[in-house]
Amino acid sequence: EESLQQLKKQIDHFFGTRGAQVEEQAEALLRGDKKVAWLHKKRAEALGGNGAAYVYERAADAEAEGKPELAALWRASAKNYEEQARAYQEQAEALLREDEKAAEHHEKRAKALNVAAEAYENAAKAEVEGKSEVAAAWRASAKAHEEQAEALLRGDEKRAWLHEQRAGALGGNYWGEGGAANAYENAAKAEAEGKLEIAALRRASAKASQEEAEALFREDKKGAELHQKRVTALSRAPTAYERSADAEAKGKSEIASLWRASAKAFEEETRAYQEQAEALLRGDETAAALHRKRAEELRSQAAAKDK
Repeated sequence: EESLQQLKKQIDHFFGTRGAQVEEQAEALLRGDKKVAWLHKKRAEALGGNGAAYVYERAADAEAEGKPELAALWRASAKNYEEQARAYQEQAEALLREDEKAAEHHEKRAKALNVAAEAYENAAKAEVEGKSEVAAAWRASAKAHEEQAEALLRGDEKRAWLHEQRAGALGGNYWGEGGAANAYENAAKAEAEGKLEIAALRRASAKASQEEAEALFREDKKGAELHQKRVTALSRAPTAYERSADAEAKGKSEIASLWRASAKAFEEETRAYQEQAEALLRGDETAAALHRKRAEELRSQAAAKDK
């Protein structure tokens, strides 16, 4: 009950705070300072109806329904929106003192915090839908974006970049492409449609994306690159299988056979990259080179049939 009351106070606070940002935006516009006005607008958005206040409302709903884990995800999203608003405030202050470098730094942090907040929202939505794998991947992506923001705060651009790449591998982009979370989502859709072969490939792609993220965390760029190649091959194979099925349905058995052969080649390609990664971990450069050559040959075969 106490937790629920605190959430309600936070909701009221942020709706009120948003109004203050709107006033500051108007004042900046009167001064003719469009950039600072725009930043106050972004702060208002981060704190208000589609930002912290809205997400705190979702947290309060979950708390009232006796779902503390779900409420925690919504609350984590809201906290990042708050931090995003603070970063925009610091950016505006840097611009007012004409410190362009500091302004750019705060802008990068604001963007990282915004994506972290959205990733927590995606995790919460997946949790509501009972998609535990999707939720876990989005939660991991959100944490990576938080680590990106922390690295930027320390001025560690290298680690910030690595955490950003990790977050992308774990989550995905706005269009539902790439990343473990999107792959798990697509696997669930394929399973619901009875396309078990494609679902298995989507799930394998999700795991490859997670292994890419782990390699990035270790700063193993070569390993990350190989896992990314696996992800690419695994994302192409389902498309080839779907085209094969379409051709078969139209009675074009020869074309269907070519598409299926293309899909098999993509699957073989990803296995070859996996074997290359394992050989590199053993320090066996000779075996790694052979697996790389085989992967490249298989990719060429698949591409030839993929036309």
